[in-house]
Amino acid sequence: MAEAQPARIKSITLVAEMFKRLSKKRQIFIATQSPYLVDCLEMENIIVASVNNGETVLRNVL
Repeated sequence: MAEAQPARIKSITLVAEMFKRLSKKRQIFIATQSPYLVDCLEMENIIVASVNNGETVLRNVL
């Protein structure tokens, strides 16, 4: 994986903070492939979706 630019990481961090503020008032769902965004969030709030035998399976990271 290519190294992310510092400005991009800062932008991702700012977006994560915005999501955290929004989540205090409503439930939000985020789909991402960015490890930098995932690093900004609390593990207990992360749910992973996968497909198993044609069915979507949701599981907590912890």
